Amino acid sequence: MHGPRLSVAAADVTGSDGELIHGTLACPHPGGCGREYPVLDGIPILVTDLDDYLRDERATILRRRDLPPWADELLDLSLDDADAEQRRARILNAYGAAYPTPPHPLLAPLAEGLPAFLQKCLATHGPAPRLDVIRRGLDAGCATGGFTGLLARHVDLAVGIDLAFDHVRRAREAAMPIAPGTRPSFLVASADEPAFDDGTFDAILAVNILDAIRDPRRLLGALGRSLRPGGLLVLTTPFEYATALTELQDRIEEDELLETLAVDYEVIEDADDVPWHLPVNARHHDVYLVRAVAARKREHASPE
Repeated sequence: MHGPRLSVAAADVTGSDGELIHGTLACPHPGGCGREYPVLDGIPILVTDLDDYLRDERATILRRRDLPPWADELLDLSLDDADAEQRRARILNAYGAAYPTPPHPLLAPLAEGLPAFLQKCLATHGPAPRLDVIRRGLDAGCATGGFTGLLARHVDLAVGIDLAFDHVRRAREAAMPIAPGTRPSFLVASADEPAFDDGTFDAILAVNILDAIRDPRRLLGALGRSLRPGGLLVLTTPFEYATALTELQDRIEEDELLETLAVDYEVIEDADDVPWHLPVNARHHDVYLVRAVAARKREHASPE
């Protein structure tokens, strides 16, 4: 799959640095797909079925963010704890507080487990600087962007993608410059249908997304196409599948993972029971023990 070559079709609002805040990107003819993609709050929305996406995300996109916390809490009093909006807010806050927020001292060893593994893999196996070559990294399923910032320390251009608009907006707002004038970029896009040219990235993070997607094999195929030969894939998962999302026959179970990767990758790190810490609130913390793998894409990876 080859992604669109996009240009600005309309710029309604731009930032002081010329960044497009609200407007439209176009994939022009000839040679392009002819589609247009909206940019809202500085976030390009690069999805195939835009109507369906906007229908599902409309309330999230339109929700005000200029209210004080007490006003947000007041408005949420009418919602049941099981309400979808409440569940989504809890997930957003948990991801936002997970990293790089300093953990509770008692939980620090657990909270440092997954970031330490990612840091080790990127530092040891990530792309080395090359003269006149831009090293690109992708954080697929970036949530609120904590690990995208970690990735950005090891590449020249880091991109985070996620389908949850509120996660991407939080990631964009929280992103810190890695060097003067640079910070990670964030897009709304599907990890199993990314809008990038084949071989775009030198390193890809797929952190705890394998079991949170409808078709894990399609995900691996899409990420494999986006990764250049010799590039690094770092994949972690607790194998916490939900039948409502991933059918039994579509799952990659733990005893299949290395065999599945071996077709196109050389596995260079394999760690079991790496703790992944999610702080739900001050007194409720979830910890998953994830399988964590780093693999290098073979030069002769099989075509999809």
